[in-house]
Amino acid sequence: MDHVALEKLIEAEIAKGNKPFFLNSVAGSTVMGSFDDHHALSAICKKYGMWHHVDACWGGFLVLSE
Repeated sequence: MDHVALEKLIEAEIAKGNKPFFLNSVAGSTVMGSFDDHHALSAICKKYGMWHHVDACWGGFLVLSE
């Protein structure tokens, strides 16, 4: 996920009077094994008071590995 583009979209929604509240990112998708930049996305979510859900369907075990 492009965190720069995401923040622009969030700001555009706020400018329209909407309140973005949720972001779902992935930690190892089942199809491509891709990982989002969770540190950058988390910072954006904290800035705008959003819930950041990390879907770790494939890569969650990496948190426990060396």
